[in-house]
Amino acid sequence: LATLVESLRPGEVDAWLDASTERLPETVRVNPCRLDMDWTVERLLEMGAEPIAWFTGAGGAYELPWEKHRCPDEGVRGNIAALHQSGRITQQEAASMMPVQALDGQPGHRVLDMCAAPGSKSTQIAEMLAGEGLVVASEPNPGRANHLVSNVQRAGHLNIVAVREDGRHF
Repeated sequence: LATLVESLRPGEVDAWLDASTERLPETVRVNPCRLDMDWTVERLLEMGAEPIAWFTGAGGAYELPWEKHRCPDEGVRGNIAALHQSGRITQQEAASMMPVQALDGQPGHRVLDMCAAPGSKSTQIAEMLAGEGLVVASEPNPGRANHLVSNVQRAGHLNIVAVREDGRHF
């Protein structure tokens, strides 16, 4: 593989990767802490979203009918962005949802999420705790910590504390 990459001219690597690897579908998680959760689900279904069968979290998770970052309709793309920016959904790969599913957090638990940026798993854990319990989301990298804080604020969960700490110091 290294020999192949070295033999390609600048710009050809990306083209080769696009042609040789299958892109993941666009997947989202619905924020169950929003009063308009049902409205959000209706909008997603109107866009052709299908529930992800194995996801058991409140609110649900959905696969959209296009490849990640390849929505063909500019209006729908704008709607997805607005739902994400307003905290109604979190754009997150399905594979990234699995560790939190396996954690099986329950209301009242206290959870430490180290290297937590950008915060999709932290917000998913907070949703599992249903407002009872605490998520300490730690990210030592300053730039990534800013992204974490932005996503925690976007989602509006009050049971997450974002800290910038090296995990070896807990």
